[in-house]
Amino acid sequence: LGVDGLLAEEIFIALMEGAQRAQASDSPLQAADSFPKLAIIGGAGRLARRLVEVLNWPAARLSIIERGDALDCEALRSAEVVLITVPLESLADVARAAAPLVRRDALLADIGSLKFEVCEIFRESGPAECLGLHPVFGPTVHSLRRQKIVVCPVREGPRAKEFLARFSSRGAELVVSDAKHHDHLMAA
Repeated sequence: LGVDGLLAEEIFIALMEGAQRAQASDSPLQAADSFPKLAIIGGAGRLARRLVEVLNWPAARLSIIERGDALDCEALRSAEVVLITVPLESLADVARAAAPLVRRDALLADIGSLKFEVCEIFRESGPAECLGLHPVFGPTVHSLRRQKIVVCPVREGPRAKEFLARFSSRGAELVVSDAKHHDHLMAA
């Protein structure tokens, strides 16, 4: 029909992703209580909101802790997964303050673009499972399909495995990396 090949490919990709989103919304809903309690420090940010949306996290299992809120709160102490999503310039300070408050059987993770410093803080923080995550996309994505998330493991366990599986099940590509190597590549 005279349509440019690249344009045709983009149209077909958009159609397939739209169909997959429609099918996902028609699939049986996962029971809300099968989701761990998630506390997001900095959860009002655009990327944090997008992650909650694409993971279809139930509001009843979600707590948002924002600037001005006390970290030493029930939402943080009872969370099974704590995700730090603050700006990079605040990340180390927030990680140092939050880590001692996280349950021993919880997962502590962040989504910053640099990993070495925060992973070292996590490593020294105690027994909780810890992951450094770097979603290599922004808040404008409509789906996690083919989106890359760099994973820098610190202490893995069942909660980390389950949390990462939620991203994989939505089509995200998980790329495991050492924190120092990740930061070297980011600098390059």
